[in-house]
Amino acid sequence: MAYKRILEYQAGLNTDQHRGRIILKLEGETGMPEMGVFDPPEFHAIIDILRNEKPLYYDRDLKQLWTLHEPTGEGEN
Repeated sequence: MAYKRILEYQAGLNTDQHRGRIILKLEGETGMPEMGVFDPPEFHAIIDILRNEKPLYYDRDLKQLWTLHEPTGEGEN
């Protein structure tokens, strides 16, 4: 597993096809992997995680988005 910290993301929603795309900028990499194409509810949930959780990590091979070692009961500020 090669989790890389997410530095930035780009997101777009095609309103005609009702599909979203999310592209990531990962620490230590020059290329920007695309997470995938999502239907609107899944797209919204992933954008919510990207906006509100820090730090975030992505495994390009497993195509997994993770928070790592976050304390339980952590509230939003």
